[in-house]
Amino acid sequence: MQKCKMILILWSFALYFTTLLFSQGAIKRKDVLMAFTFTAGDSKIGEVADGVLEDVSGNGHDGEFTQKPKWANGVWGAGLQVGQAQGGWHAVTVPHTNEMDLEEFAIGAWVKTENLIGDCCNMIVSKESWVGGLNRNYSMWMREQVTVGFTTTNPFDDVQARGIVITDGKWHHAVGTYDGTDLTQYVDGVAYGKNPVGGHTPSFNPSQQLHIGATWLGGLSLGMHGVVDDVVVFNRGLTEEEVITLMEQGLEKLLGFQAVNPEGKMATTWAGLKSAKY
Repeated sequence: MQKCKMILILWSFALYFTTLLFSQGAIKRKDVLMAFTFTAGDSKIGEVADGVLEDVSGNGHDGEFTQKPKWANGVWGAGLQVGQAQGGWHAVTVPHTNEMDLEEFAIGAWVKTENLIGDCCNMIVSKESWVGGLNRNYSMWMREQVTVGFTTTNPFDDVQARGIVITDGKWHHAVGTYDGTDLTQYVDGVAYGKNPVGGHTPSFNPSQQLHIGATWLGGLSLGMHGVVDDVVVFNRGLTEEEVITLMEQGLEKLLGFQAVNPEGKMATTWAGLKSAKY
């Protein structure tokens, strides 16, 4: 009898931990289209000097700096400072490929800002063009609240996370996700809005590039001012459990995304890179 009780207890513990494991979300590397951790490692200065930001997902969607990068402290090491600069924007541009046209998606980023500039749009991530009509595949931005949206024949759908303060100079984790049924916005792991827009198809604009920290309005414009970290685009929607897991663990721990130290590049310390002034 005692042996049976012990087996029952062990079985219960095994079931509990198995349930806990699966409840934490099951994000896989294959679900990630593009990822930037900004924790580039000690020998990244060569690629920064060349104006290239490595897509650590391995899918080759490397970014290009529109101005010399400005670094700041991030959530998981370093973060990238974005905002208006003399003669342009501190932002990242990722060239278009057909792989980046998505019917389902999730956008994630840590953001820190103290000021929103104007009513629209303080872009975090943008795969859209406002030239020749709205052609917005997926984007996430900040107005009075964090918003995620995409253009459809409606002509657009979005969902807004209202009633929260995001201009407090603290880090906030924002995830916008569309699973083919619901468009949902999460801030700090909490779902603040849901829009049931199932069956709507995002607009595809093959010529439009993806931007981090700005959008395209015949030129880079309408960007956010602050710091971003752990920017990621998924090729599918995420569940609430997966959003929380992403927020709590970060891309590097969750999926092992680390920048590879390139051979033949000039080495420096990451602390020195972050302290560089431009």
